[in-house]
Amino acid sequence: MALGDGIRRNVATVSQAERDRLRDAIIALHTKHYPGGPGDVPTGGVSRWFKQDEIHAHTHVHNYPAFLPWHRELVNRFEESIREVDSDLSLHYWDWATNPLPLFTSNFMGSPTGLAGAPWLPAGFYIPGATPFRSNNPFDPNNNPFDPPQDITRNVPSAGAPVTSAQDTAIVNAANFQVLNTLLSQAHSAAHGFIGGTIGNPHTSFRDPFVFLLHSNVDRLFAMWQRQPGHPERLNPNLVYGPGSNSQGSGNVQSGNPSWGILSPLEPWAGPAAQLPSTGVVTNVQATRPWFAPENQQVVKDSSHPSVVAPPLYDTTNLKLDVVAHLQGIGDTTVHDDQFAGTRSQSRRLEGFQLFLNPQVPGLSMQYMAHVQGIGDAPFVNEGQFIGTRAQSKRLEGFAIQLTGPAAANFDVVYMAHLGGSGDTPFFQNGQFCGTRGQSRPVEGILVRVSPH
Repeated sequence: MALGDGIRRNVATVSQAERDRLRDAIIALHTKHYPGGPGDVPTGGVSRWFKQDEIHAHTHVHNYPAFLPWHRELVNRFEESIREVDSDLSLHYWDWATNPLPLFTSNFMGSPTGLAGAPWLPAGFYIPGATPFRSNNPFDPNNNPFDPPQDITRNVPSAGAPVTSAQDTAIVNAANFQVLNTLLSQAHSAAHGFIGGTIGNPHTSFRDPFVFLLHSNVDRLFAMWQRQPGHPERLNPNLVYGPGSNSQGSGNVQSGNPSWGILSPLEPWAGPAAQLPSTGVVTNVQATRPWFAPENQQVVKDSSHPSVVAPPLYDTTNLKLDVVAHLQGIGDTTVHDDQFAGTRSQSRRLEGFQLFLNPQVPGLSMQYMAHVQGIGDAPFVNEGQFIGTRAQSKRLEGFAIQLTGPAAANFDVVYMAHLGGSGDTPFFQNGQFCGTRGQSRPVEGILVRVSPH
């Protein structure tokens, strides 16, 4: 595993050194403060860490259509914040089908039961006996996001897990977004309850750093569902949410359970004025700095914004790959994300192809070669270059793909082909030759996948 490759991994599998850096980056956020002071309206001077609870308390996005995309935006922004401290880090996840007890140590996530203790107590994430303080009633009108809570507590069982692998499988195989949202919301609630204490209350959960490992896992399963083979519509901002795409916001934040729709601007980052009759209006959204005066750093987008729909990279998802195939009698055609490029049983030869990682992964690229009718082996070319011929009636008979760059050791590329006269080949990987030489068997289509270890 390589630091800096942008992949979110099972935090139980990363090195202690990387966990230390993640812990230190989170602690560092509490030493960085937004402008202003605690007596300002809206409140200023809030630490970058305490801001996470303020964001959550000012919106309360649960259960409704925007639950998954809103929390993706929150998790993405938090990852950006820790990368401002340590650019090599990724926001790894807790796999909630496993018991998290090994993560709760004094040099990582703190105590599993009772008060969280080190490392969060010495860092000031909570201060017993503090005055003033944020109470455990998130709707207390005297709460000031500048002030510390007096405790962070947990009640993690010594065995078991809140969600089963079978439940995770059902989530990833959900037929549509509405089913996914329901199943994932239920599993998410079970995970909060399993940790208990501060996280067990959804309205105070973002006072405990462990909540981000939990929500990275929520987003991982959302990303896996999006990248299921044969479902390119789940990466399309206009199609991913299905019939709920036009859902509007309604209700009152002070109820603790407002209805945030897909059309709702993502608050508080958009600023309360971004809500319009066309988006639906959730009332009593509190203005939150710096996304209000005097900084006015508002960013207006909703759940269908491409940056929200695009799934981050996880160690359990294939990378997004674009394949351009040049086919006999058709010309260039492009497929995406685990789709077959070409034809079967139509006697159409594949004459050439190009591969693109989209988006690019730092330190990772690829090369590929092909055996071309009448030419022989064409040498490896770099990602994005065309291999083969156009308009020369020359078939590809075989090919190989290999990964390059300093991050290549963290990934596998696997690929197969449909050969005229013999059908689908098995999968080959990491530079192995797929196809034939000197047998006049055309490659009619290919399937390529790139996935992290």
